[in-house]
Amino acid sequence: SSFPMEFFKLEKLDWLQLWSNQFKTIPEEIVKLTSLRELYLNRNRLTNFPTGITRMKSLKYVDFQDNQICNVSPEIAAWLKKKDTQWKAKQTCMEH
Repeated sequence: SSFPMEFFKLEKLDWLQLWSNQFKTIPEEIVKLTSLRELYLNRNRLTNFPTGITRMKSLKYVDFQDNQICNVSPEIAAWLKKKDTQWKAKQTCMEH
């Protein structure tokens, strides 16, 4: 499934729950959601975090459990340590 681009027009959106949608990626446009405080993207097929997520100052909680995120950049890892997050649980890593 592709991410619905209409969400990025909702500048005052503060909570977004998109569980179980089979998303493989999150567009970098997610940074346009400047009021977003909570982001729930668990049970998708994500393999990485969008790099721009570290610039989302209002974001306090993220849930990326049960995806396919197996490696994170040092920048993302440092950012995750500062946030209330659920992401390590149930990651299904694909061996290449």
